[in-house]
Amino acid sequence: MSENRRYLFYSPEKKYEEGLLDRRSCLCILLAEAKLSGRIAVIHKFKLGSHHNNGMPIESYLIGEYFNIDRIDVQYIFENDFKDILKQTPESKKLNVTNERFDFDTDHSLVIRHLRDDNYWNLKLYDVFALAKNYHGVGVKIILPEITPTEKLNELQVKFSII
Repeated sequence: MSENRRYLFYSPEKKYEEGLLDRRSCLCILLAEAKLSGRIAVIHKFKLGSHHNNGMPIESYLIGEYFNIDRIDVQYIFENDFKDILKQTPESKKLNVTNERFDFDTDHSLVIRHLRDDNYWNLKLYDVFALAKNYHGVGVKIILPEITPTEKLNELQVKFSII
């Protein structure tokens, strides 16, 4: 791993099967913390609940398949492409955290956030949440979402919309 590449890896012990909106929200939190800390987000596959998918559980990185993130300036790598980097990173360069805030200027090249599950709403990272809401497009005032649906998701919305 080159010394100037810094990563943020959320490593949940358990993945919940939730709906697409919830998974998108959690993705936004990871991307926002990566952006604020100047790190490359490591995206893991999210589980989408079978009750939302005709009885079939689905795992997806979400990016590219359901959402476009080209409107935000956040670097990312998929977890599958990150495995070698993780193995090659010396323990002295890894910072292991749980729910707590970490110093964004730390010299550690890899911050691993070990979490009980992949519901990131229980993190107390208010500045991260503020940016995540902008990415997501929620809040008290009207905000255009920075993460937009792919054509596949637009087609699904039309197919299943109730008129």
